Amino acid sequence: MNALTLRAHFDGKHICLDEPADLPLDTELLVTVVPQSEAALQAERREWAAFSMQNLERAYGPDEPEYPRSMVKKLNPKYEGR
Repeated sequence: MNALTLRAHFDGKHICLDEPADLPLDTELLVTVVPQSEAALQAERREWAAFSMQNLERAYGPDEPEYPRSMVKKLNPKYEGR
């Protein structure tokens, strides 16, 4: 059998081929771990940020009251205000 490159991913437990391959039983395989590209990392960060914003919007909806500073019991000395 000639050398063959197949795309795959790790699901947390197993290495899963991303495309079908007819491999004989006990075929020897070499696994190369490819680091994520910077673009993929940035895309993942954007997805997490969007997910966080969705949940914040759900937790603090449009009818959420504004709390005055007078309700703060102890001021955070590191808070610079806005």
